[in-house]
Amino acid sequence: MLTLLGGGLRLLQLGHDSFWFDEAGVAKIITVQSLAEFVNLVRSHVMAVPLDYAVTWLVGQQCNTETCLRLPSALWGTLTLPVGYLLCWELFNSRVARRAILLMALSPFLVQYSQELRFYSSLVFFYLLSTYLLYRALTTPGKKFWILSVCSLCVGAFFHIFTTFALLNGWVWFVFKQSSRAERPRQMRSLAVVSLAVMLTLLAAYFTFIGYTAASLNHNLFDFEASPLRLFGVALGWIPYYEGAWSAAWLWGMLCCLFEITGLVVVLRQNPKSPAACLVYSSLAQMGAILAANLAKHYALAPRQLIALLPFGLFLAAYGSLAASEWISARLAAIHFPGSAHRLVNGFILAALLMASLPALQDYYSAVKSKDRETAAYLAAHWHSGDTIIAIPMTTAETLNYYLSDQLGRKDTAAALRQATEQDLDKVLNWQGSVFLIAPQSINTGSAAQLSQAGFVRTVLQDEHNQVERVIWVRQSFN
Repeated sequence: MLTLLGGGLRLLQLGHDSFWFDEAGVAKIITVQSLAEFVNLVRSHVMAVPLDYAVTWLVGQQCNTETCLRLPSALWGTLTLPVGYLLCWELFNSRVARRAILLMALSPFLVQYSQELRFYSSLVFFYLLSTYLLYRALTTPGKKFWILSVCSLCVGAFFHIFTTFALLNGWVWFVFKQSSRAERPRQMRSLAVVSLAVMLTLLAAYFTFIGYTAASLNHNLFDFEASPLRLFGVALGWIPYYEGAWSAAWLWGMLCCLFEITGLVVVLRQNPKSPAACLVYSSLAQMGAILAANLAKHYALAPRQLIALLPFGLFLAAYGSLAASEWISARLAAIHFPGSAHRLVNGFILAALLMASLPALQDYYSAVKSKDRETAAYLAAHWHSGDTIIAIPMTTAETLNYYLSDQLGRKDTAAALRQATEQDLDKVLNWQGSVFLIAPQSINTGSAAQLSQAGFVRTVLQDEHNQVERVIWVRQSFN
């Protein structure tokens, strides 16, 4: 039932918003006509490997709508839930696992990336699956789980290379695990063989795809977020991705934060060498590795790069919420509280989590990722030969080009697209002929006044106010 709930949330409004810049870049894979084109397009994207693109290409040959192309991400996100349940059951027990899968099903950040045409949903699936299989391999005699873990890690690495960080979980478990003298050498050899296979896979992925990245990167580490605190808060699910000001949407993250800290304290106090505690140590090491990789690549850190670690935090939150319930129940029983204190407290905490998830999910579903589909349709209907289209910023131009060329078949309109920045406004004002200027709603007041004085008329496609709303400024030719 909880998997069905999570699947339903991942399918809800799946095609409601148009693709944004990164999604449109992936969607272009459906237009390639040869293997060489396919490889070159994958190589042009940062940290990209081919299997997620291959799935998109296969789906795109049958259906190219936003719903269809995002469907594999929704399926990966749904399949992640039972895998998370199995792993959490191994680390704790079935009761904690049921609470954990509920939190994963309701997590707005996990839902969000299960509804994007990106490789992050498949990353979470293969990362959790590999972690589960490695744990079973270390705790179960025989070769079956070792073979399955190699398959999962190597296949997952060609969906996203961060899948291979799951290998670190296996090594940390091995270091802290108490095994017999006869068993330990066998486990070490098996882990070494798995590690060698994964390293060879990583080298193949790097030299075949990632090392060919054409993008010139020169970012600071925290360019994508206002502060490191917000970045890690979003990545851990404690801060809403879209909501800036305080609102009820923050309650979900606050409860998760409270219970994660509670769960962490209880886990470390009970047994600092337990498998759950080992995942905490391994997660910190993986965060450090991801930071180092971004620094080496001169790429900005984004919350989505840490998304594979989010389920571990929710495992702790599930454990912490149940531990808090037992602690409060014991205190109430000590004062002879009438009735079943444990059932009452546990029900209250569960109800609080469910109620807190509603505004958090509402905040996500009401946010708009992009309006470039609607903008492209407007341009296709109103553009005439000789008119110029100028888009601010560059990412808007790329997405509009995808919709005009590949979705609407208006290559003539797409050819009229020009890229600009707000600093180029003087050139825009002096452009001859009819001009369509696509700019963010947040363009500064001075620039808006200059455009109005130069004869541009402001058009908003819809009355909604959101961070990605596009304003179309139109100036008809003076000729």
